[in-house]
This record gives sequence, C-alpha cells and structure tokens, in this order.
Amino acid sequence: MEQNYPEEFARLSTYLDRKGMKLSQRLGSGVDGIVYSTNKGSAVKAHRAKGLFEKELRVYKRLAEHPNNDFMGFNVPQMLDFHPELWVIEMQFVVTPFALDFAGATLDRASTTIAEQTLEEFEEWEASKIEIFGVDDWVTVQSVISCFRRIGIYLSDVHKGNIKLREEGR
Repeated sequence: MEQNYPEEFARLSTYLDRKGMKLSQRLGSGVDGIVYSTNKGSAVKAHRAKGLFEKELRVYKRLAEHPNNDFMGFNVPQMLDFHPELWVIEMQFVVTPFALDFAGATLDRASTTIAEQTLEEFEEWEASKIEIFGVDDWVTVQSVISCFRRIGIYLSDVHKGNIKLREEGR
C-alpha cells in the first residue's frame, strides 16, 4: 500500500488484478501519480487526476502515430494498454537512455506557462537545466526535445529522471 497514494494504488491494483498481473518494483512517483514495473515486463502508471491521465494518453496516441521517430536513439515507451475509468496506462518498460513521463507534455504548442516566458525567464530555466545535465549533455537533451517537438509534443517536465542519458556513475 502506498501511504501517499492510496487511491492511485487501489486503482493500480484493480487494473493488475483484472489483467492477471502483479506489481514488481516501484519505479517512481510524483505529482502525476505512481509508476511500478510488473511481472510481465511492462510498467504501469496510475494517475492522480483524470485530466493528467487524458493528457498523457493523448501523447501516447501521438507517439503511436509516429513509430519511425528514433528520438536520437533514446528509448521511448510505447503504450500497451490503458483503462479510462481507472486512469491507468500500461507501457513498455524501457532502459537508458530513455525519455518518458508525458503527463506534463502538451500537444501542438508549448504550454501557456512556457509560451509566456520572458527571455530572462527562459535563460534562467535553461541555466538550471545546464546545471542539472551539464553543458555537453544539455546539448543532447535539447536534441531529444526537438525530436518530440517535430511530432508536436512539447515536454515540460525535463529532468534527469525523465530524460536519462546513462546510469549514474557512467
């Protein structure tokens, strides 16, 4: 039982029970919800809110429309299944390098928050990303972000947990 995510965990458990699957390992959690790997080699995410689920579902459907986009060699999970009442998405389990977590992404245009940034705010945001990723890796991350934008997906939650170039220590 997830202490901070009781409703999400209950919905996730219902989804897994219906599919004859079991939780394997907790992969992460955040403002969007919780993510676990399964005994079937997939990952499942239970969203905190219907709007977050619907937003991420639209992104996965867009990704499915562009199966030949290679995202600079980064692994991007494909959606395997979903349940609209339980707000759960099942996706491929991916290994590094990867780009994932699309609940904060927007389609066809940048989010209002990003679109309305002043030049100074953008420069501060970019400086924070360079500090997180390092100059060389930030160039790579920008290229990955561009791959998403080419198919109309605008990522907003850009950090090392969502765009991972390598395992730590490598």
